Amino acid sequence: MKVLDSPIKVQIPSRDNIRYLHIKNFENHDLSHNLVLDMIIRNEEFKTYMYEVAIIDFKFENMPKESKEKHYKKLHSEIIKKFGFDIKDEISLISHHPYINEQIINHVENVANENLILNPPFIRDIKNGIKRVIDFYFNKKQLYILIPSNYEKIDDKDFNNMDDKSRLYVKIVNPTNSRDNYILLSVYEDNPTIFSRLNNYIYKLPPAKLDKVKEIDDDFILKNFPLLGIPITTFGKEKIVSLTEDHFPIEYLDNEFKASLKENDIIDPSIKDTIYKTILPDIKLSNSKSVNININPDLSPEELMEKITNLQLNTKNIKSFVDIFNQEIDAIEKINNLKHISKSKEKRNRDYSNAFFIYDLYKIIGSEFAKKINELDEEAQAAIDKIKDNPQYDSKEIKQHEYDKIDTKLKNNLTLFNKTSLDKEIQKITNIEISKLRGLHSLMKEYIDDSRFRNVILTQHTSSFL
Repeated sequence: MKVLDSPIKVQIPSRDNIRYLHIKNFENHDLSHNLVLDMIIRNEEFKTYMYEVAIIDFKFENMPKESKEKHYKKLHSEIIKKFGFDIKDEISLISHHPYINEQIINHVENVANENLILNPPFIRDIKNGIKRVIDFYFNKKQLYILIPSNYEKIDDKDFNNMDDKSRLYVKIVNPTNSRDNYILLSVYEDNPTIFSRLNNYIYKLPPAKLDKVKEIDDDFILKNFPLLGIPITTFGKEKIVSLTEDHFPIEYLDNEFKASLKENDIIDPSIKDTIYKTILPDIKLSNSKSVNININPDLSPEELMEKITNLQLNTKNIKSFVDIFNQEIDAIEKINNLKHISKSKEKRNRDYSNAFFIYDLYKIIGSEFAKKINELDEEAQAAIDKIKDNPQYDSKEIKQHEYDKIDTKLKNNLTLFNKTSLDKEIQKITNIEISKLRGLHSLMKEYIDDSRFRNVILTQHTSSFL
């Protein structure tokens, strides 16, 4: 069949890609959250929600502010309920997760294990602090603005040579306001009936550019504040960071600026606690429990452990969201393929890294196999239609004979792209035995496609998970 004359050409991720290497380095202290994040960012419903969040400004551009706020609140509530993800953390996820931003390694080597220690006072604790910081860094010629880039059309040659096609776009008519817009190619391919495509071109969006601010006034700051940044050093590397963070520590600022501050510049002289937070977002399901506790790290290890032990003895008094409102807890379905994950830390992380790699391969190559199957079916149907309309085949018996030949050829060729062939193709890439390959893929499908990631995050199931 002619379909077979055209080989499958598809870009697949490397096993050594940062999106899999970072899983191999997961530490136990944030293991559950890190695994769940890697699961939900691959979940199709979660991707759809994130797309809805991304286009909310376009969608409600010409609508009352109240309508946008109502829709945002509804999205916020649904995503928390289904995934335990706070959409206020959307930018943090996009900016810091290696699956989405592979360049994060330029700023921090092991983002999943690192935590931010934010010591007070913060910029917002200073009288007129934001304005003073902006003026100081502008005068030092160290105030930067992030300039968004424009979409660029790419030709077929560049498209075929691209290693990563996950961040490509198509131009469509926004169904909510009839304006031109761009969406991810993958989103369009998953929802071709929803969007009206304007042309057949593929676009890329180059990284936004950083430039020093040349001129400044109050109106410029008001319009561009979210895009303004200053240089700071964290984890031994200098980077430009936004000033929008509520808890931006003064200690990160230039020594000259800190020296200019006087005691009465601080709005509230009371001593605040240092803030400890993960770089990647936390997942908080409605029936999971979490506690904020003040800990003095100068205490002895014995006293610190006693404090934690005492807390655990009082867990009966710690209630989750569903406990407070007496809501029914969703039943947790059993995970069937955990036997394929080793118990020791090093082998466990290796198995999960392989599992995510395998899941991604099945998605990418499986999609191409499905296209081939569809093309073979269409070619066979076209051949059947030709026979139907050809007077040369003047009897039912002759036509049926030709139909049978087409059907036999089709069935033989379809086996080239069936589940067994797909398994064998991925086995060649991964060099993992078929039984474990299938087991790890089934495990990820349970966690990701069937949304059973709740088993990972809920405290009462942690022991069985580990």
